[in-house]
Amino acid sequence: MWLYSPLPRLLPAALRDLQDGSAAVRLSAVRDLERFVDVPERTNVLHALTKALEDPSPPVRATAARLLGDVQEPALVARLLVAMEDSDAYVRQMVIQALGTLGNPSAVSRLRRALTDERADVRFQSILALPKLVPDEAEHVWISAVSDPDALVRYIALRSLEGHLERCAETGFPAPIRAVAVRALEDDDVAVRCAAALLLAQQRDLAGAAILLAIVNGALRPREAEDEVAALEMAADLSLQAAVPGLEKRAFGSERYFRETFSLVARISLARLGHDKARRTLLRDLRAWSYARRTVAVIAVGRARLHEARPLLLAMKEQRVSADPHAISTALDALE
Repeated sequence: MWLYSPLPRLLPAALRDLQDGSAAVRLSAVRDLERFVDVPERTNVLHALTKALEDPSPPVRATAARLLGDVQEPALVARLLVAMEDSDAYVRQMVIQALGTLGNPSAVSRLRRALTDERADVRFQSILALPKLVPDEAEHVWISAVSDPDALVRYIALRSLEGHLERCAETGFPAPIRAVAVRALEDDDVAVRCAAALLLAQQRDLAGAAILLAIVNGALRPREAEDEVAALEMAADLSLQAAVPGLEKRAFGSERYFRETFSLVARISLARLGHDKARRTLLRDLRAWSYARRTVAVIAVGRARLHEARPLLLAMKEQRVSADPHAISTALDALE
């Protein structure tokens, strides 16, 4: 027996089903309303979404808040400010996110107060939302949040500062940001220490090198896999020769170790550090039998800046069928 997904509701059906006794039906209906926020009946749709902020089901309220943040209607801000006091943590997060997306100045004072709210989830979303409304306060907000009692708030503050510095590279490395990052290297939370080390490494600052080496060697495990990848890459950025043994273990260990510890990233970092075996391995894979493996090798030699691969990449570009053309062009651009 074949089963078909139900067709999306028309607007009258979606509005009707918001009154259904089943929370699952109401959730499905509120999701369907996303398609109708710009129709002539927009006023009715926004009224229905606003009413859904009072639904007994937290997922319905959270979804309604998310959608209201996308419709750019200033009149909604007052209702969302009330919903910041919702009893459900995830709903509160979606409400604050919506206020940040709306970008209405009338929410600024409430979001400033939320930075010191007793609930960590409110503080967390506020340090993300407020800088969108008042960009000039972003740096101060994130620096202050690195001292928050909640480890996840401290972590996201450091990651936000890292992104901020990447976007504002021409301003250099402000002393206040460096100071909080250096202090965070001694944080009780492993993920916070890792984030601080990555922020410093991004600025070519070696103060967190010991933590980067601990990550490479597997002695520390960051909260996010992307942080572990970044640590392997930063080891090469900072020319940390002490990272070579740990990178070798990741790059040339058993197949099981390969799958679990980012062996390709480790080989790329080793190649950037001048490791002969890693360089030869990446170059050899450009001639692999598999199209997919050759494409991965193309990406790798570009990221590793292996200039000796350029003649072969040019030949592959002419052949057109040896690897993904976009990957080849990107690698050649990286080698220019």
